[in-house]
Amino acid sequence: MCVLTANEALVEKGLGFEAFEIMSQLKNSIQVQADDKYRTYEFRDENRKIKNSLPFTLTSKGKKGGVVETVIDQKYIDQLVEKFHENTLAYLTKWLEWLSPIEKWGWVAMKSMPKWDEVEECVDDLIAKKFIDALKEKEIHAEYAHLKPFIEFSISKWKEENVSAQQRWLDVFAFLRTKELPFNNFAILIEYAFTM
Repeated sequence: MCVLTANEALVEKGLGFEAFEIMSQLKNSIQVQADDKYRTYEFRDENRKIKNSLPFTLTSKGKKGGVVETVIDQKYIDQLVEKFHENTLAYLTKWLEWLSPIEKWGWVAMKSMPKWDEVEECVDDLIAKKFIDALKEKEIHAEYAHLKPFIEFSISKWKEENVSAQQRWLDVFAFLRTKELPFNNFAILIEYAFTM
């Protein structure tokens, strides 16, 4: 029976990046749909009567009892649609802004081979937060060099078998352990990512 290290146990129990990926895809999908609707909006069949009767004047009572007239024309409709689009995107941004700091950690999901510059950005982030010492960056780069060939070899198999991000990292840790290659510093990155 294989005993998991603390880092491996954390990765195994972590929520993982599947939830992050779902939220990120949802954000992108909603934004694309809003953009598409905005760019291609057309009056539907039930609204053609309104379009055919444009412009018209809408009369209502004002706050102080006076009469307020609003001209409803194509320009007015276009402004309403544009404002709705802006509000939709603002709402989306507000409620999903918590994803922004997490997005740079997307490489941890290992849907493709993580690039060193992506990893390095996260290393710099952890150095700034004092989770790791700046002197460890060279060691982390060396550990990355050790795990890169294994990931490149395994990634297509993982994709075919739909292996979770957690299991991919457990496979990487097991490989490094059997080859007696260091990975303690790199494991800190993965631990941090899975606890966000």
